[in-house]
Amino acid sequence: MRPRTDRETGPHEPTSPLFPLVLHFDEQDRLLGTELVEDPARILAFCQVRDAAWHRAIPRTEFVTQVASTV
Repeated sequence: MRPRTDRETGPHEPTSPLFPLVLHFDEQDRLLGTELVEDPARILAFCQVRDAAWHRAIPRTEFVTQVASTV
């Protein structure tokens, strides 16, 4: 399956729901560029990390009761 173009998706819709987009930042958190990942092994690794995070996720309301605000 080929990634869709902006013309097919619209300005605020992801280019493709099947390929992750990796954001690259420098030491000052400035965006250096993006990388569309098409390698199946890397996509699988990203999915495994996402699934592990979701498995351990808690609702925001519960999180804010556990973490003190510094603001």
